[in-house]
Parts: sequence; C-alpha cells; structure tokens
Amino acid sequence: MGSPKQLIKDQTGISLIRKIGSMVMSLQCKQKLMVLGSDHETIQSELKDTGIPIIVNREWQTGISSSIHCAVHTLTKVNDLEGLMFLVCDQPYLNQKIIESILTKFQNTSRFIVASRYQGFIGTPALFHSSFFPNLLQLTGDKGAGKIINENLSKTAVVEFEEGIFDIDTQEDLKRYIQDTR
Repeated sequence: MGSPKQLIKDQTGISLIRKIGSMVMSLQCKQKLMVLGSDHETIQSELKDTGIPIIVNREWQTGISSSIHCAVHTLTKVNDLEGLMFLVCDQPYLNQKIIESILTKFQNTSRFIVASRYQGFIGTPALFHSSFFPNLLQLTGDKGAGKIINENLSKTAVVEFEEGIFDIDTQEDLKRYIQDTR
C-alpha cells in the first residue's frame, strides 16, 4: 500500500483504525484491546485520545497469528474471559450493528464460535469461546483463525455480513472504496 492502511480515511475523514477503535470502546465488554504491529508508533498516535488499551506485537513480521497470540496472552492474564472477539480494521464496511449481532448471537447460542459470513466465506469478525484459546495459541504464520472455524463448523454460528467480503489490501481496493458513495 505504501503507507499504513490503518490510517486510510473514510469519506468523513475518520481513519479505519480510529473507526474500529470507537466501535470497540462503545462495547459493553470486560476487556478491550488493540494489537498493533508494523508502524505502531504512527498508528498509535492516531489513537492517543481514544482510551483504548494498546499492545505492540513485536513479532508482527511472522504474521497475523502472532497478533492473535498477543491478544490471547494479554487478555487472559487479566480476567477469566468467556470469549474473545477478533476484528480487523481493513473491512471498511464493518459497523456497530454487526459487532453487536455477533455478541448477541454468542450469548444466545450453544455454539462456541460466532463468525461472519460473506459470499459463502466464514471469517472475521469472529468470537471464540474460551475453550478455543489453546487452539488460537497454536496458530502459526500469516493465517488467521479461519482454519479453526473451518475445522469446527458444527460448533460455529454465523452472522450475515455480506459487505465483509470487501477489505482494503491494494491500491485498487482503496480506489474502489474511495469511489463508493455509501
């Protein structure tokens, strides 16, 4: 991308990282945490007045699994948590309604994972019951928790999030996002 995609601004001038941080801070959860990796100093300055707790993943080069490990290790030290939800900021159409739908479904289902479904794909945002924390800590490389979800579909409930298929990974994605008038 040439610069941190977390700092991309939407049509209202709010960065993707700040938008996701605001959504997280409005949730009624025991713990909240933002994991930053590459360019963490620059990105952290964008969040300085949000109040969201931040940790730096010093192993970010090894892939997203290391950020998942950071979150699990940090949050499970503090409290006995029922589950952890993982969000990414490069899904620009993520909104509060989707996040709250995942939380509500988790509270009202006997399933141990609640994930988003878009165009047949099941992925983030996703919430994992604490019984899956050891599985999350076994992830390696640049693959997220999709493997765990796919291996446990019978234990997974879904929330529809069709716009979740779009994420910003390239300059072309960014151009499409900027041109969108939603």
